Amino acid sequence: MRLITDERLTAIIHECGEDWLLRAFGDEAHSLGHVKRVIEQSISSYGHRFAVSRIEVALNEEGILEELEQNQHKVKAFLQAVGASSSAEMLLMVWRILQGDAINSIHVTYLLESTFRIEIELVDQQGQTSAFTSDDIDDAALLRHFGIMKMKDQPCFDGFYAFHE
Repeated sequence: MRLITDERLTAIIHECGEDWLLRAFGDEAHSLGHVKRVIEQSISSYGHRFAVSRIEVALNEEGILEELEQNQHKVKAFLQAVGASSSAEMLLMVWRILQGDAINSIHVTYLLESTFRIEIELVDQQGQTSAFTSDDIDDAALLRHFGIMKMKDQPCFDGFYAFHE
């Protein structure tokens, strides 16, 4: 796995207009290190969990650069997710949604000051399902990026979207 250089990651963050990430976790060097570490953990997890031959863009440096050129809004949404979650598992889920997987189910368990768990199941275009779980309540912030609507008067979560400035 080729590591993303600090210079390239900084340029991607600037190009997407997500400069706040460079101050979100302390000074710029510390914030950049955190963002880079989280992205690299997600890339590593993706490589272990999903086949490289998939139709969609793989979560790796080349995939991020490809999306940046063709679908900058997807990289912007992914960077916003990195700012909200340090969980490689949840960031894999975000990347998969950005690549077209549908949100099949969401289960949340919450008990005041005791328990939190979120389980999200996605289904890809071939009908294969993938489950993603977290016990960190901070990951609930990712739900704000889901498209929320009704289709035929039935509930539907669809897509993962960047917030606009």
